[in-house]
Amino acid sequence: MNQASTFSLMAGLVLGLVVGWRGFVGAFGTTVYLAAFLFIIGAALVGYLLGGSKETRPVMALGTGQRNISAGLLIASTNFSDPQVVLMVLAVSVAGFVVLFLAAGYFGKKAAGESVTQLETS
Repeated sequence: MNQASTFSLMAGLVLGLVVGWRGFVGAFGTTVYLAAFLFIIGAALVGYLLGGSKETRPVMALGTGQRNISAGLLIASTNFSDPQVVLMVLAVSVAGFVVLFLAAGYFGKKAAGESVTQLETS
């Protein structure tokens, strides 16, 4: 079921972007993506700052920055008749993928560098 759920979520995301492509691209001149990036970065920063120990902070940052796309799409599609609301949820999810993949790469390189340093000092 986990694989079916992941496939369904990805198919819904891709189909939503295909159907709303014009609106998605048309939002580039607005503050939609700026707001999405700031929201994701702010959530990740809060997760990092409140994440506890040094080892758990990157995990908390990535977990807090990743918003529940399926819940957002459910709420947007059932409670709002304006398709722009669903478009905003999709924009935030795409922005989240970009920001969090970059953050995960940074945290991974930082952790790899720390483990090499620890091995050299041992």
